[in-house]
Amino acid sequence: MMNINMETNNPNTHNNSNNNNNQINLPAFILSVNNGMARVTSKIANAVLYNKMNLYRMIKDLGWYIPEPESKAVTSEYLLAIQRGTIFRIESGRIIPYREEVIKRKKIDLYIYLKQEFLENQDLGYDSTKLPSRKYLLNIIHTLNSKYEVFTGVQTDEKIVEIPLQ
Repeated sequence: MMNINMETNNPNTHNNSNNNNNQINLPAFILSVNNGMARVTSKIANAVLYNKMNLYRMIKDLGWYIPEPESKAVTSEYLLAIQRGTIFRIESGRIIPYREEVIKRKKIDLYIYLKQEFLENQDLGYDSTKLPSRKYLLNIIHTLNSKYEVFTGVQTDEKIVEIPLQ
């Protein structure tokens, strides 16, 4: 845990609403403080936390299920949002890993299914340009719906195709 010495010569001074005599002097790199969280740039956050891997380990130690550290989805901003709870997150202990994938789907198709079926109104913290791994997406989907066709297969021997209605 990091302690920041709030006694600086910084002109960024904020009054405590409970007592106007109590003032907090913020270091210049802290943009603001709200609910025990300091707002800083991602560059400062990385410097304070030393690197993205330290933040990654901290989030894992807190018990959150997150993609592998080398995933494009895992950025400092993503990890901080997981820590704050401002995006979709799920505890590692709730994950039900899939055993077998009967029907192969692309990552983008898994992302679209997850977003449309379960988390339409919730920020995932990543988008179609920076997707986590297939394994991560499959584990999340399997936890939310183990009856999804990629796990159970299509119930017919015929190939399923799409045809125009007009």
